[in-house]
Amino acid sequence: MPALPQHLRGMNVALLHESIYVLGGYVHNAAEPLDTVYRLDNNGTEWQQVANLLKPRFEANVTVFEDKIYVFGGLSAAGTPLADCECYDAVSNTWTQCADMLEPRGNVGLTIAKGQIYVLGGTKSVGGVCVQSYDPFKNVWTKISPMNVERSNTCGLYLNERILAIGGLANSKGVETIESYSPTLERWGVTKSLPIGGAYRTCCVTKAAALALTKNLAVAATNACNATTNNIKTNSGEDATLLVAVQMHRSFCAQSVLLCYDELENKWRQFGEIVTKHYGYKTVFVDNSLIFIGGYDNNLGNTSSVNKLNLETLTWEALPSLPQPVRDVNTLLHEDKIYVIGGFDDNSCDPYSNMQVYDLHTGNWKSAASTLKPRYGASVVAFDGKIYAFGGWSDCFTTMKACECYDPQTDTWTACADMYTGRGEAGITVVQDYIYVVGGSDGPELGGVERYDPRKNEWTELASLNIPRADVCALNYNNRLFAIGGLNNSCGVDIIEEYDFAQDKWVLHTALPVRAAYEIFSLSQKIVEKVESSWLHESQTQAK
Repeated sequence: MPALPQHLRGMNVALLHESIYVLGGYVHNAAEPLDTVYRLDNNGTEWQQVANLLKPRFEANVTVFEDKIYVFGGLSAAGTPLADCECYDAVSNTWTQCADMLEPRGNVGLTIAKGQIYVLGGTKSVGGVCVQSYDPFKNVWTKISPMNVERSNTCGLYLNERILAIGGLANSKGVETIESYSPTLERWGVTKSLPIGGAYRTCCVTKAAALALTKNLAVAATNACNATTNNIKTNSGEDATLLVAVQMHRSFCAQSVLLCYDELENKWRQFGEIVTKHYGYKTVFVDNSLIFIGGYDNNLGNTSSVNKLNLETLTWEALPSLPQPVRDVNTLLHEDKIYVIGGFDDNSCDPYSNMQVYDLHTGNWKSAASTLKPRYGASVVAFDGKIYAFGGWSDCFTTMKACECYDPQTDTWTACADMYTGRGEAGITVVQDYIYVVGGSDGPELGGVERYDPRKNEWTELASLNIPRADVCALNYNNRLFAIGGLNNSCGVDIIEEYDFAQDKWVLHTALPVRAAYEIFSLSQKIVEKVESSWLHESQTQAK
Protein backbone atom coordinates (compact mmCIF):
# COMPACT_ATOMS: atom_id res chain seq x y z
CA MET A 1 0.00 0.00 0.00
CA PRO A 2 1.16 3.58 -0.56
CA ALA A 3 2.58 5.53 2.38
CA LEU A 4 0.51 8.22 4.05
CA PRO A 5 1.15 11.80 2.90
CA GLN A 6 2.49 12.60 6.40
CA HIS A 7 4.17 10.73 9.25
CA LEU A 8 1.25 10.65 11.66
CA ARG A 9 0.83 9.66 15.30
CA GLY A 10 -2.28 9.57 17.46
CA MET A 11 -4.61 9.40 14.44
CA ASN A 12 -7.74 7.26 14.05
CA VAL A 13 -8.66 4.82 11.31
CA ALA A 14 -12.09 3.84 9.94
CA LEU A 15 -13.28 1.53 7.17
CA LEU A 16 -16.28 2.79 5.17
CA HIS A 17 -17.51 1.48 1.81
CA GLU A 18 -14.30 -0.54 1.40
CA SER A 19 -12.20 2.63 1.75
CA ILE A 20 -9.76 3.31 4.59
CA TYR A 21 -9.99 6.70 6.27
CA VAL A 22 -7.23 8.20 8.48
CA LEU A 23 -8.43 11.03 10.68
CA GLY A 24 -6.59 13.70 12.68
CA GLY A 25 -3.49 12.93 14.74
CA TYR A 26 -0.29 14.95 14.79
CA VAL A 27 3.09 14.97 13.01
CA HIS A 28 5.82 16.02 15.43
CA ASN A 29 4.21 17.88 18.30
CA ALA A 30 1.02 16.89 20.12
CA ALA A 31 0.48 20.61 20.76
CA GLU A 32 -0.32 20.91 17.05
CA PRO A 33 -3.09 18.38 16.32
CA LEU A 34 -4.38 18.06 12.76
CA ASP A 35 -7.85 18.25 11.28
CA THR A 36 -6.86 16.47 8.05
CA VAL A 37 -8.66 13.38 6.77
CA TYR A 38 -7.16 11.06 4.17
CA ARG A 39 -8.94 8.33 2.20
CA LEU A 40 -7.27 5.42 0.44
CA ASP A 41 -9.11 4.81 -2.82
CA ASN A 42 -10.82 1.47 -3.50
CA ASN A 43 -7.93 0.37 -5.70
CA GLY A 44 -5.49 0.86 -2.83
CA THR A 45 -3.17 2.94 -4.99
CA GLU A 46 -3.49 6.54 -3.81
CA TRP A 47 -4.33 8.57 -0.69
CA GLN A 48 -6.76 11.43 -1.27
CA GLN A 49 -7.49 14.29 1.12
CA VAL A 50 -11.20 14.73 1.82
CA ALA A 51 -13.13 17.26 3.94
CA ASN A 52 -11.30 18.27 7.13
CA LEU A 53 -12.57 17.58 10.61
CA LEU A 54 -14.48 20.45 12.20
CA LYS A 55 -12.00 20.43 15.08
CA PRO A 56 -8.34 19.29 15.15
CA ARG A 57 -7.84 16.34 17.50
CA PHE A 58 -5.79 13.27 18.29
CA GLU A 59 -6.36 10.14 20.42
CA ALA A 60 -10.09 10.27 19.60
CA ASN A 61 -12.09 7.16 18.71
CA VAL A 62 -14.22 6.49 15.66
CA THR A 63 -16.92 4.10 14.56
CA VAL A 64 -19.09 3.54 11.51
CA PHE A 65 -22.87 3.49 11.85
CA GLU A 66 -25.52 3.67 9.12
CA ASP A 67 -22.84 4.41 6.47
CA LYS A 68 -21.42 7.39 8.35
CA ILE A 69 -18.21 7.90 10.35
CA TYR A 70 -18.61 9.19 13.90
CA VAL A 71 -15.71 10.77 15.80
CA PHE A 72 -15.94 11.09 19.57
CA GLY A 73 -13.81 13.27 21.83
CA GLY A 74 -10.04 13.08 21.70
CA LEU A 75 -7.39 15.49 22.93
CA SER A 76 -6.94 19.15 21.98
CA ALA A 77 -3.74 21.14 21.40
CA ALA A 78 -3.26 21.55 25.14
CA GLY A 79 -3.77 17.83 25.74
CA THR A 80 -7.17 18.60 27.24
CA PRO A 81 -9.94 16.04 26.65
CA LEU A 82 -12.66 17.12 24.24
CA ALA A 83 -16.41 16.65 24.43
CA ASP A 84 -16.89 17.56 20.77
CA CYS A 85 -18.30 14.96 18.39
CA GLU A 86 -18.86 15.01 14.64
CA CYS A 87 -20.20 12.87 11.84
CA TYR A 88 -18.93 12.38 8.26
CA ASP A 89 -21.12 11.71 5.23
CA ALA A 90 -18.96 10.26 2.44
CA VAL A 91 -21.63 10.87 -0.21
CA SER A 92 -21.68 14.64 0.36
CA ASN A 93 -18.09 14.77 1.71
CA THR A 94 -19.23 16.87 4.68
CA TRP A 95 -18.80 16.83 8.45
CA THR A 96 -21.70 17.67 10.77
CA GLN A 97 -21.47 18.69 14.41
CA CYS A 98 -23.12 16.24 16.83
CA ALA A 99 -24.21 16.85 20.41
CA ASP A 100 -21.29 17.08 22.86
CA MET A 101 -20.60 14.17 25.17
CA LEU A 102 -21.76 14.64 28.75
CA GLU A 103 -18.12 14.54 29.89
CA PRO A 104 -15.02 15.30 27.76
CA ARG A 105 -12.58 12.46 27.17
CA GLY A 106 -10.00 10.94 24.87
CA ASN A 107 -8.84 7.37 24.28
CA VAL A 108 -12.34 5.99 24.80
CA GLY A 109 -13.64 2.54 24.00
CA LEU A 110 -16.57 2.23 21.61
CA THR A 111 -19.15 -0.36 20.68
CA ILE A 112 -22.57 -0.38 19.04
CA ALA A 113 -25.52 -2.15 20.65
CA LYS A 114 -29.12 -2.04 19.43
CA GLY A 115 -28.77 1.21 17.56
CA GLN A 116 -26.90 3.01 20.35
CA ILE A 117 -23.19 3.92 20.38
CA TYR A 118 -21.62 3.28 23.78
CA VAL A 119 -18.57 5.29 24.87
CA LEU A 120 -16.56 3.53 27.56
CA GLY A 121 -14.01 5.03 29.96
CA GLY A 122 -11.25 7.16 28.49
CA THR A 123 -8.77 9.80 29.58
CA LYS A 124 -10.14 12.57 31.76
CA SER A 125 -9.27 14.41 34.92
CA VAL A 126 -11.58 12.48 37.26
CA GLY A 127 -10.80 8.94 36.02
CA GLY A 128 -12.11 6.74 33.24
CA VAL A 129 -15.05 4.81 34.67
CA CYS A 130 -17.79 6.89 33.08
CA VAL A 131 -20.01 5.33 30.40
CA GLN A 132 -22.49 7.13 28.18
CA SER A 133 -24.59 6.11 25.18
CA TYR A 134 -25.34 8.13 22.07
CA ASP A 135 -28.51 7.86 20.01
CA PRO A 136 -27.52 8.82 16.43
CA PHE A 137 -31.16 9.14 15.36
CA LYS A 138 -32.10 11.60 18.13
CA ASN A 139 -28.63 13.15 18.60
CA VAL A 140 -28.99 12.67 22.36
CA TRP A 141 -26.58 11.38 25.03
CA THR A 142 -27.59 9.28 28.06
CA LYS A 143 -25.49 8.58 31.13
CA ILE A 144 -24.99 4.87 31.90
CA SER A 145 -23.88 3.18 35.11
CA PRO A 146 -20.11 3.58 35.56
CA MET A 147 -17.67 0.70 35.27
CA ASN A 148 -15.99 -0.77 38.34
CA VAL A 149 -12.43 -0.29 37.09
CA GLU A 150 -10.96 2.89 35.66
CA ARG A 151 -9.60 2.39 32.14
CA SER A 152 -8.75 4.22 28.94
CA ASN A 153 -8.03 2.62 25.55
CA THR A 154 -10.41 -0.18 26.43
CA CYS A 155 -11.81 -2.44 23.73
CA GLY A 156 -15.60 -2.25 23.60
CA LEU A 157 -17.48 -5.30 22.31
CA TYR A 158 -21.18 -6.19 22.04
CA LEU A 159 -21.66 -9.93 22.51
CA ASN A 160 -24.69 -12.02 23.50
CA GLU A 161 -26.86 -9.07 24.60
CA ARG A 162 -24.05 -7.70 26.80
CA ILE A 163 -21.54 -4.88 26.46
CA LEU A 164 -17.97 -5.85 27.30
CA ALA A 165 -15.07 -3.59 28.26
CA ILE A 166 -11.91 -5.59 27.62
CA GLY A 167 -8.57 -4.56 29.08
CA GLY A 168 -7.28 -1.02 28.71
CA LEU A 169 -4.82 1.27 30.51
CA ALA A 170 -4.92 2.93 33.94
CA ASN A 171 -2.06 5.07 35.26
CA SER A 172 0.04 3.89 32.29
CA LYS A 173 -0.37 0.25 33.35
CA GLY A 174 -2.30 -2.47 31.61
CA VAL A 175 -5.74 -3.44 32.95
CA GLU A 176 -6.39 -7.20 32.99
CA THR A 177 -10.07 -7.26 33.88
CA ILE A 178 -13.04 -7.68 31.57
CA GLU A 179 -16.30 -6.07 32.62
CA SER A 180 -19.76 -6.98 31.36
CA TYR A 181 -22.74 -4.62 31.32
CA SER A 182 -26.29 -5.90 31.39
CA PRO A 183 -28.72 -3.32 29.97
CA THR A 184 -31.53 -5.14 31.79
CA LEU A 185 -29.90 -4.96 35.24
CA GLU A 186 -28.22 -1.64 34.41
CA ARG A 187 -24.99 -2.56 36.13
CA TRP A 188 -21.46 -3.73 35.40
CA GLY A 189 -19.89 -6.92 36.67
CA VAL A 190 -16.33 -8.19 36.40
CA THR A 191 -16.31 -11.47 34.45
CA LYS A 192 -12.84 -12.69 33.47
CA SER A 193 -9.24 -11.51 33.48
CA LEU A 194 -6.93 -11.32 30.51
CA PRO A 195 -3.62 -13.22 30.74
CA ILE A 196 -1.83 -9.95 29.94
CA GLY A 197 -3.17 -6.55 30.95
CA GLY A 198 -3.12 -3.93 28.22
CA ALA A 199 -4.98 -2.02 25.55
CA TYR A 200 -6.61 -4.23 22.94
CA ARG A 201 -7.92 -2.48 19.88
CA THR A 202 -9.48 -5.44 18.12
CA CYS A 203 -11.20 -8.66 19.11
CA CYS A 204 -11.44 -11.70 16.84
CA VAL A 205 -14.26 -13.69 18.38
CA THR A 206 -13.96 -17.46 18.06
CA LYS A 207 -15.80 -20.14 19.99
CA ALA A 208 -12.98 -20.44 22.51
CA ALA A 209 -12.89 -16.70 23.10
CA ALA A 210 -16.64 -16.56 23.56
CA LEU A 211 -16.55 -19.39 26.09
CA ALA A 212 -13.82 -17.65 28.04
CA LEU A 213 -15.84 -14.44 28.14
CA THR A 214 -19.35 -15.65 28.79
CA LYS A 215 -19.45 -19.43 29.20
CA ASN A 216 -22.17 -19.22 26.58
CA LEU A 217 -22.52 -21.04 23.28
CA ALA A 218 -24.61 -18.32 21.68
CA VAL A 219 -21.83 -16.80 19.55
CA ALA A 220 -23.22 -18.73 16.62
CA ALA A 221 -26.67 -20.14 17.23
CA THR A 222 -28.83 -21.03 14.26
CA ASN A 223 -32.17 -22.56 13.47
CA ALA A 224 -34.44 -22.52 10.45
CA CYS A 225 -34.38 -19.09 8.86
CA ASN A 226 -33.15 -17.51 12.08
CA ALA A 227 -29.54 -16.70 12.68
CA THR A 228 -27.49 -13.92 14.17
CA THR A 229 -23.81 -13.34 14.57
CA ASN A 230 -24.50 -11.02 17.48
CA ASN A 231 -23.06 -7.99 15.70
CA ILE A 232 -19.59 -9.56 15.55
CA LYS A 233 -17.81 -8.53 12.36
CA THR A 234 -15.86 -11.36 10.76
CA ASN A 235 -12.26 -10.78 9.75
CA SER A 236 -9.41 -12.60 8.09
CA GLY A 237 -6.71 -14.53 9.91
CA GLU A 238 -5.99 -17.99 11.22
CA ASP A 239 -8.61 -17.83 13.97
CA ALA A 240 -11.16 -15.75 12.10
CA THR A 241 -14.85 -16.41 12.57
CA LEU A 242 -16.57 -16.97 9.22
CA LEU A 243 -20.20 -16.94 8.20
CA VAL A 244 -21.17 -20.44 7.05
CA ALA A 245 -24.37 -21.54 5.28
CA VAL A 246 -25.78 -25.08 5.28
CA GLN A 247 -28.38 -25.95 2.65
CA MET A 248 -31.79 -27.09 3.93
CA HIS A 249 -34.16 -29.29 1.96
CA ARG A 250 -37.85 -29.94 1.50
CA SER A 251 -37.28 -32.08 -1.61
CA PHE A 252 -36.48 -35.78 -1.78
CA CYS A 253 -32.78 -34.97 -1.91
CA ALA A 254 -30.87 -35.19 1.38
CA GLN A 255 -27.52 -33.86 0.19
CA SER A 256 -26.63 -30.41 1.53
CA VAL A 257 -23.86 -28.12 0.37
CA LEU A 258 -21.81 -26.02 2.79
CA LEU A 259 -20.87 -22.47 1.84
CA CYS A 260 -18.66 -19.91 3.56
CA TYR A 261 -18.50 -16.16 3.05
CA ASP A 262 -15.24 -14.46 2.13
CA GLU A 263 -15.64 -10.88 3.31
CA LEU A 264 -12.48 -9.63 1.62
CA GLU A 265 -13.71 -10.81 -1.79
CA ASN A 266 -17.38 -10.26 -0.92
CA LYS A 267 -18.50 -13.64 -2.21
CA TRP A 268 -19.68 -17.07 -1.06
CA ARG A 269 -17.95 -20.31 -2.04
CA GLN A 270 -18.72 -23.98 -1.52
CA PHE A 271 -16.36 -25.85 0.80
CA GLY A 272 -18.12 -29.15 1.58
CA GLU A 273 -21.29 -31.19 1.57
CA ILE A 274 -23.35 -33.26 3.99
CA VAL A 275 -25.22 -36.46 3.20
CA THR A 276 -28.07 -37.59 5.48
CA LYS A 277 -30.86 -40.14 5.33
CA HIS A 278 -33.55 -37.54 5.88
CA TYR A 279 -34.97 -34.35 4.45
CA GLY A 280 -37.42 -31.89 5.98
CA TYR A 281 -35.17 -31.74 9.06
CA LYS A 282 -34.21 -28.61 10.95
CA THR A 283 -30.70 -27.85 12.18
CA VAL A 284 -29.31 -26.19 15.27
CA PHE A 285 -25.65 -25.20 15.54
CA VAL A 286 -23.94 -25.55 18.91
CA ASP A 287 -20.33 -26.02 19.99
CA ASN A 288 -18.98 -26.55 16.46
CA SER A 289 -21.57 -29.22 15.75
CA LEU A 290 -24.69 -29.32 13.60
CA ILE A 291 -27.67 -31.07 15.17
CA PHE A 292 -30.26 -32.46 12.71
CA ILE A 293 -33.74 -32.75 14.22
CA GLY A 294 -36.56 -34.88 12.85
CA GLY A 295 -37.39 -34.95 9.16
CA TYR A 296 -38.75 -37.46 6.69
CA ASP A 297 -37.33 -40.85 5.71
CA ASN A 298 -38.37 -42.21 2.33
CA ASN A 299 -38.73 -45.71 3.80
CA LEU A 300 -40.07 -44.98 7.27
CA GLY A 301 -41.95 -41.68 6.92
CA ASN A 302 -41.58 -39.04 9.63
CA THR A 303 -38.62 -39.69 11.91
CA SER A 304 -37.93 -38.92 15.57
CA SER A 305 -34.17 -39.20 15.12
CA VAL A 306 -31.77 -36.53 16.31
CA ASN A 307 -28.21 -36.70 14.99
CA LYS A 308 -25.16 -34.57 15.64
CA LEU A 309 -22.39 -33.91 13.13
CA ASN A 310 -19.18 -32.75 14.82
CA LEU A 311 -17.44 -30.49 12.32
CA GLU A 312 -14.15 -30.70 14.20
CA THR A 313 -13.88 -34.50 14.07
CA LEU A 314 -16.19 -35.06 11.05
CA THR A 315 -18.05 -37.76 12.97
CA TRP A 316 -21.75 -38.45 13.53
CA GLU A 317 -23.37 -39.20 16.88
CA ALA A 318 -26.95 -40.27 17.55
CA LEU A 319 -28.59 -38.18 20.30
CA PRO A 320 -31.72 -39.16 22.26
CA SER A 321 -34.70 -39.31 19.91
CA LEU A 322 -37.69 -36.98 20.00
CA PRO A 323 -40.70 -38.33 21.91
CA GLN A 324 -42.59 -38.60 18.59
CA PRO A 325 -41.77 -38.65 14.86
CA VAL A 326 -42.13 -35.21 13.31
CA ARG A 327 -41.11 -33.06 10.36
CA ASP A 328 -41.13 -29.33 9.56
CA VAL A 329 -40.78 -28.46 13.23
CA ASN A 330 -39.76 -25.05 14.45
CA THR A 331 -36.42 -25.17 16.29
CA LEU A 332 -34.60 -22.66 18.45
CA LEU A 333 -31.46 -22.64 20.60
CA HIS A 334 -32.00 -20.55 23.72
CA GLU A 335 -29.98 -20.54 26.94
CA ASP A 336 -28.36 -23.95 26.38
CA LYS A 337 -31.66 -25.59 25.50
CA ILE A 338 -33.06 -26.66 22.14
CA TYR A 339 -36.77 -25.91 21.75
CA VAL A 340 -38.72 -28.01 19.21
CA ILE A 341 -42.12 -26.46 18.55
CA GLY A 342 -45.02 -27.85 16.54
CA GLY A 343 -44.46 -29.78 13.32
CA PHE A 344 -47.01 -32.02 11.61
CA ASP A 345 -48.23 -35.56 11.06
CA ASP A 346 -47.37 -36.52 7.49
CA ASN A 347 -50.36 -38.84 7.21
CA SER A 348 -53.10 -36.38 8.14
CA CYS A 349 -51.29 -33.05 7.61
CA ASP A 350 -52.51 -32.05 11.07
CA PRO A 351 -50.11 -29.71 12.91
CA TYR A 352 -48.91 -30.28 16.47
CA SER A 353 -49.12 -27.85 19.36
CA ASN A 354 -46.73 -29.64 21.68
CA MET A 355 -43.24 -28.38 22.55
CA GLN A 356 -40.25 -30.49 23.49
CA VAL A 357 -37.12 -29.10 25.14
CA TYR A 358 -33.67 -30.73 24.96
CA ASP A 359 -31.21 -29.82 27.73
CA LEU A 360 -27.68 -29.74 26.34
CA HIS A 361 -26.24 -30.32 29.83
CA THR A 362 -28.32 -33.35 30.84
CA GLY A 363 -28.91 -34.78 27.37
CA ASN A 364 -32.61 -35.29 28.11
CA TRP A 365 -35.86 -34.27 26.43
CA LYS A 366 -38.82 -32.98 28.42
CA SER A 367 -42.24 -31.65 27.52
CA ALA A 368 -43.13 -28.00 28.05
CA ALA A 369 -46.35 -26.04 27.67
CA SER A 370 -48.11 -26.51 24.32
CA THR A 371 -48.64 -23.56 21.99
CA LEU A 372 -52.02 -21.84 22.02
CA LYS A 373 -52.55 -22.86 18.39
CA PRO A 374 -51.19 -25.93 16.57
CA ARG A 375 -48.81 -24.92 13.78
CA TYR A 376 -45.96 -26.02 11.58
CA GLY A 377 -43.62 -23.99 9.41
CA ALA A 378 -43.84 -21.08 11.85
CA SER A 379 -41.08 -18.53 12.39
CA VAL A 380 -39.55 -18.62 15.86
CA VAL A 381 -37.04 -16.35 17.54
CA ALA A 382 -35.80 -15.48 21.04
CA PHE A 383 -35.90 -11.91 22.30
CA ASP A 384 -35.44 -10.46 25.78
CA GLY A 385 -35.62 -13.88 27.46
CA LYS A 386 -38.82 -14.97 25.69
CA ILE A 387 -39.59 -17.10 22.64
CA TYR A 388 -41.88 -15.84 19.88
CA ALA A 389 -43.73 -18.03 17.36
CA PHE A 390 -45.21 -16.19 14.38
CA GLY A 391 -47.54 -17.54 11.71
CA GLY A 392 -47.08 -20.96 10.13
CA TRP A 393 -49.62 -23.39 8.70
CA SER A 394 -52.77 -24.63 10.45
CA ASP A 395 -53.20 -27.40 7.85
CA CYS A 396 -51.77 -28.23 4.42
CA PHE A 397 -53.61 -25.32 2.76
CA THR A 398 -54.11 -22.54 5.33
CA THR A 399 -51.55 -20.10 6.69
CA MET A 400 -51.87 -18.28 10.00
CA LYS A 401 -51.60 -14.65 11.09
CA ALA A 402 -51.69 -15.68 14.76
CA CYS A 403 -48.63 -15.02 16.92
CA GLU A 404 -47.73 -15.99 20.47
CA CYS A 405 -44.99 -15.59 23.06
CA TYR A 406 -43.52 -18.16 25.48
CA ASP A 407 -42.03 -17.30 28.88
CA PRO A 408 -39.60 -20.06 29.99
CA GLN A 409 -39.77 -18.80 33.58
CA THR A 410 -43.52 -19.46 33.92
CA ASP A 411 -43.84 -22.12 31.17
CA THR A 412 -46.77 -20.24 29.62
CA TRP A 413 -47.74 -18.98 26.16
CA THR A 414 -49.46 -15.61 25.62
CA ALA A 415 -51.19 -14.40 22.46
CA CYS A 416 -49.61 -11.48 20.57
CA ALA A 417 -51.07 -9.18 17.93
CA ASP A 418 -51.70 -10.88 14.60
CA MET A 419 -49.51 -10.20 11.58
CA TYR A 420 -51.03 -8.32 8.65
CA THR A 421 -50.50 -11.31 6.37
CA GLY A 422 -50.72 -15.00 7.14
CA ARG A 423 -47.52 -16.77 6.17
CA GLY A 424 -45.48 -19.90 6.76
CA GLU A 425 -41.79 -20.66 6.19
CA ALA A 426 -40.85 -16.98 6.63
CA GLY A 427 -37.44 -15.72 7.69
CA ILE A 428 -37.17 -14.10 11.09
CA THR A 429 -34.49 -12.23 13.04
CA VAL A 430 -34.02 -9.43 15.60
CA VAL A 431 -32.41 -6.10 14.71
CA GLN A 432 -32.22 -3.26 17.23
CA ASP A 433 -35.10 -4.37 19.49
CA TYR A 434 -37.47 -5.15 16.61
CA ILE A 435 -38.42 -8.54 15.21
CA TYR A 436 -38.45 -8.75 11.41
CA VAL A 437 -40.51 -11.37 9.53
CA VAL A 438 -39.37 -11.68 5.92
CA GLY A 439 -41.07 -13.33 2.94
CA GLY A 440 -42.62 -16.78 3.41
CA SER A 441 -45.50 -18.50 1.65
CA ASP A 442 -49.29 -18.69 1.73
CA GLY A 443 -49.38 -21.01 -1.28
CA PRO A 444 -47.44 -18.75 -3.65
CA GLU A 445 -44.22 -17.26 -2.26
CA LEU A 446 -44.46 -13.88 -0.55
CA GLY A 447 -42.22 -10.84 -0.74
CA GLY A 448 -43.90 -8.93 2.09
CA VAL A 449 -41.94 -7.91 5.17
CA GLU A 450 -43.33 -6.99 8.60
CA ARG A 451 -41.70 -5.56 11.72
CA TYR A 452 -42.93 -6.36 15.23
CA ASP A 453 -42.37 -4.12 18.25
CA PRO A 454 -42.49 -6.43 21.33
CA ARG A 455 -42.80 -3.47 23.70
CA LYS A 456 -45.92 -2.06 22.02
CA ASN A 457 -47.24 -5.35 20.62
CA GLU A 458 -47.60 -3.66 17.24
CA TRP A 459 -46.84 -4.63 13.64
CA THR A 460 -45.60 -2.37 10.84
CA GLU A 461 -45.55 -3.29 7.16
CA LEU A 462 -42.26 -2.55 5.36
CA ALA A 463 -41.09 -2.55 1.76
CA SER A 464 -41.35 -5.93 0.03
CA LEU A 465 -38.42 -8.01 -1.20
CA ASN A 466 -37.48 -7.71 -4.87
CA ILE A 467 -37.72 -11.51 -5.18
CA PRO A 468 -40.61 -13.21 -3.29
CA ARG A 469 -39.36 -16.33 -1.51
CA ALA A 470 -40.13 -18.89 1.18
CA ASP A 471 -37.60 -20.51 3.51
CA VAL A 472 -35.53 -17.34 3.23
CA CYS A 473 -32.81 -16.85 5.85
CA ALA A 474 -33.24 -13.49 7.57
CA LEU A 475 -29.86 -12.52 9.02
CA ASN A 476 -28.77 -9.78 11.41
CA TYR A 477 -25.15 -9.14 10.50
CA ASN A 478 -23.57 -6.15 12.26
CA ASN A 479 -27.04 -4.58 12.73
CA ARG A 480 -27.72 -4.96 9.00
CA LEU A 481 -30.72 -6.98 7.79
CA PHE A 482 -30.18 -9.48 4.98
CA ALA A 483 -32.50 -11.87 3.14
CA ILE A 484 -30.40 -14.79 1.89
CA GLY A 485 -31.44 -17.52 -0.54
CA GLY A 486 -34.81 -19.29 -0.24
CA LEU A 487 -37.30 -20.98 -2.55
CA ASN A 488 -39.51 -19.61 -5.33
CA ASN A 489 -41.82 -21.89 -7.34
CA SER A 490 -40.09 -24.80 -5.56
CA CYS A 491 -36.76 -23.74 -7.06
CA GLY A 492 -33.81 -22.37 -5.13
CA VAL A 493 -33.08 -18.63 -5.09
CA ASP A 494 -29.45 -17.46 -5.23
CA ILE A 495 -30.22 -13.79 -4.54
CA ILE A 496 -29.12 -11.89 -1.41
CA GLU A 497 -30.94 -8.67 -0.54
CA GLU A 498 -30.16 -6.06 2.13
CA TYR A 499 -32.76 -3.80 3.72
CA ASP A 500 -32.07 -0.06 3.60
CA PHE A 501 -33.59 1.22 6.86
CA ALA A 502 -33.35 4.90 5.84
CA GLN A 503 -35.11 4.52 2.48
CA ASP A 504 -37.34 1.53 3.31
CA LYS A 505 -36.23 -0.54 0.34
CA TRP A 506 -34.34 -3.76 -0.42
CA VAL A 507 -31.04 -3.67 -2.34
CA LEU A 508 -29.62 -6.63 -4.30
CA HIS A 509 -26.25 -8.05 -3.20
CA THR A 510 -23.74 -10.73 -4.17
CA ALA A 511 -25.38 -13.91 -5.44
CA LEU A 512 -24.92 -17.34 -3.86
CA PRO A 513 -23.07 -20.03 -5.85
CA VAL A 514 -25.88 -22.58 -5.31
CA ARG A 515 -29.61 -21.76 -5.54
CA ALA A 516 -31.20 -23.09 -2.34
CA ALA A 517 -32.65 -22.34 1.08
CA TYR A 518 -30.02 -21.96 3.79
CA GLU A 519 -29.49 -21.76 7.50
CA ILE A 520 -26.54 -19.63 8.56
CA PHE A 521 -24.16 -19.78 11.50
CA SER A 522 -20.53 -18.84 12.16
CA LEU A 523 -17.54 -21.14 12.38
CA SER A 524 -13.80 -20.93 13.01
CA GLN A 525 -11.77 -20.64 9.82
CA LYS A 526 -9.59 -23.52 11.05
CA ILE A 527 -12.60 -25.84 11.05
CA VAL A 528 -13.71 -24.63 7.63
CA GLU A 529 -10.27 -25.50 6.29
CA LYS A 530 -10.37 -28.92 7.97
CA VAL A 531 -13.78 -29.74 6.51
CA GLU A 532 -12.66 -28.51 3.11
CA SER A 533 -9.53 -30.68 3.07
CA SER A 534 -11.08 -33.82 4.55
CA TRP A 535 -14.73 -33.87 3.61
CA LEU A 536 -14.44 -35.94 0.42
CA HIS A 537 -13.04 -38.81 2.49
CA GLU A 538 -16.05 -38.66 4.80
CA SER A 539 -18.76 -38.17 2.17
CA GLN A 540 -20.17 -41.69 2.52
CA THR A 541 -20.80 -41.29 6.26
CA GLN A 542 -24.52 -41.30 6.94
CA ALA A 543 -26.53 -40.06 9.89
CA LYS A 544 -27.64 -42.85 12.18
